[in-house]
Amino acid sequence: AQLFAVIDEAASASSGTTEAKLVSIFSTYRDFAHANPRLYMLAFHENDAYRSDENELVQMILPVQGLMADLVGEERSLMALRGALALVHGFALLEINKQLRRGGDLDEAYRESVQAFLRGWGGN
Repeated sequence: AQLFAVIDEAASASSGTTEAKLVSIFSTYRDFAHANPRLYMLAFHENDAYRSDENELVQMILPVQGLMADLVGEERSLMALRGALALVHGFALLEINKQLRRGGDLDEAYRESVQAFLRGWGGN
């Protein structure tokens, strides 16, 4: 719920194109994971006792899926959303676990990855 609260705040505060709004949301997602690594990891724990209600999670992500629908169309929005969440979650998880150690600017790599993903979906 805390993660989605900051996502909602980012969605409300961001302006510009749909892609810019999504970039802002996904950056906020990553920032939350970095600021709250244990809470973030617990949210994705395999034990259902630690997870939020599935129906609540669906309701919380629907506004982000709506933005994806604006970018890719309603019929492809769930597929694109799943890919975006996998990218964002995977990147955050690799960073939290200190798996990206080969140097370079991880902030830039993250931004470029998210933007390339969104441009790829938006161009199709």
